[in-house]
Amino acid sequence: MYICLCNGITEKDIQKAAQEGCTSLVELRKKMDIANECGKCRKQAINVLRESQIIDDGLLIASFA
Repeated sequence: MYICLCNGITEKDIQKAAQEGCTSLVELRKKMDIANECGKCRKQAINVLRESQIIDDGLLIASFA
């Protein structure tokens, strides 16, 4: 699913960035152009990033807050 329509960034792109160590929107923005045009994707990008966090023992955790 597309998260950022302005720049064509998908949920899978954000998940991959999380697997590579991105832990915040600031870090995500350093890797890709997200939430810098209209900003409507900001909240959804943060949610996908949180859902994709990998904890130290390698388990995938999900945040539903």
